[in-house]
Amino acid sequence: MKQYGSWQELESTQMLAEYLFQPERWYRHHYRYANSVVHRIALGERLVKSGKELAELQDVVTHFVGSIGTSLVDWFPELDKLPRMLQPWRKHWEKLGDWNEEVYKSWWIPAREKVENGTAPPSWVRDVLLHPDTKFTGNDQEAMYVALQLLEAGSDTTREALNIFAMAALCFPDKFQKAREEVDSQCSTTKNFRLPGIDDLGNMPYICAMIKELLRWRPIFSFTPDHVLTSDMEFEGYNFPAGVGFVINEIPVCNECEDPEDFKPERWLDGHETDAAHGLWQFGGGRRICVGYRLAFQGLFINVARLVFCYNYEAVSWE
Repeated sequence: MKQYGSWQELESTQMLAEYLFQPERWYRHHYRYANSVVHRIALGERLVKSGKELAELQDVVTHFVGSIGTSLVDWFPELDKLPRMLQPWRKHWEKLGDWNEEVYKSWWIPAREKVENGTAPPSWVRDVLLHPDTKFTGNDQEAMYVALQLLEAGSDTTREALNIFAMAALCFPDKFQKAREEVDSQCSTTKNFRLPGIDDLGNMPYICAMIKELLRWRPIFSFTPDHVLTSDMEFEGYNFPAGVGFVINEIPVCNECEDPEDFKPERWLDGHETDAAHGLWQFGGGRRICVGYRLAFQGLFINVARLVFCYNYEAVSWE
């Protein structure tokens, strides 16, 4: 977390500069930041992709997130056993899958070749996924999907959370000002004027509470990917056989509070502000909770605290 935190701080500093020179592209800066951090973790290098390549990968994420729960097969897996002629939906998903794979290959093949010829920098792909001592036992296509799914999962959710922060800053300026007062108390004194950083996380409970409220107020996922029972289960008088899939219905779950449409970071000031999984289900839960949720929360903290510290938000009407 310390190593990755230093990368998050560096990429965040670049994002602040991008905000300054191209404020109208603020949402693009969020994605570049998020993608560059996880790109460095997974593949070992700073991001050098073109705008077109970034847009294509973002489109893949958009289609994936938008597809969750939209196919009948997601809800009724037995339909996959029907004859192909009775599955008219397959052509759509196969076409989407082929396009997804081609986009992934454009990112994966250069990274894999560098590992093979010994020129790859330290990275998760080089030192874990494709390392001889810990090598992934699947085939090349499966390794590609593991690596690129990591790249997607670690970037798009952070981008969306930062976009929601901009929305909240416009809609609830009083909360934004309260957050600024907390950051200023730590980073803008007569003896100390500096950017907030990872070491401030434990000293800024309101910023942490604001991040949890961002994830509750406008949940990124309507449904979490389903978790499937591996054995029969009885729960509150109901019997569920093995093979049943469960999803978290995020919107009603996030609305189980007073005044759910109001943005109130104060509702999270309970002593667990720095624990993104406490009372919040946006990262899933149990054994299958998002493996990177602490890293994601850390990155959101660095950026939200710095954006609060450095910039004002104002709606602009384009005519």
